[in-house]
Amino acid sequence: MTLTIDIGNSRSKIAVFSNEEIIHRDTADCFSVLKEKIKKLTTIESIVVCSVKSKEENTLFINYLQEEFPNIFVFKFNRNSILPFENNYIDKSTIGLDRLAGVSGANVLFGNNILLIDLGTCITFDYLDKNNTYQGGSISIGFQTKYKALHNFTANLPLVKEIGKTEICAKTTLESIRSGVVNGTIFEIEKTIEEYKRAYKDLKVVLSGGDAVFVHQSLNCETFVCEDIIFYGLKKILELNAKKN
Repeated sequence: MTLTIDIGNSRSKIAVFSNEEIIHRDTADCFSVLKEKIKKLTTIESIVVCSVKSKEENTLFINYLQEEFPNIFVFKFNRNSILPFENNYIDKSTIGLDRLAGVSGANVLFGNNILLIDLGTCITFDYLDKNNTYQGGSISIGFQTKYKALHNFTANLPLVKEIGKTEICAKTTLESIRSGVVNGTIFEIEKTIEEYKRAYKDLKVVLSGGDAVFVHQSLNCETFVCEDIIFYGLKKILELNAKKN
């Protein structure tokens, strides 16, 4: 059994693989809850961790895993790790590990010539070309982050949380916020996909993250959805790096 751990900005997610199949998933809002959920797992043979937290937090968590599972291989994914593709990103010291893990998963499941769009706290666009080379992409603002910004940086606008289809011309403040955030984000994603498809023929567009299903249903173009894509990427990265250890 392989335990894959994705520690993100808003929450942590885990998935347990038996061979190539995910047999268990869970989420946690903080490290203490995450630890309690991990303690309940049995028959784990290897662990891989991807984290966007600080160096200090990551060190403490890795130390905890090594103490809790002293006889198994614990691998912390880092920017020097072997990847299943060539990395053409110029500033490799700053690229998000979650982006690289996601592209790795897309490569495993969908091959090459892929635009991966991850829809979470941020919206990231990442392009893997037909030669299996990662070329970079862009970072934008997710639905919930936009809602929070409107509430936090204005005096009177309420905090909205719901996403869903809404009229372009709204008649209440709540619906106006939803219209601006939801429709504006969909338009942004559609235009970005259009520009990528103009540049790269036969491009496959893959959506991941918490809002992937909603966006898939809202777009006027073909997309594939895989909410577990980072887990598949982490498993592949673990396999590649375990060989050199």
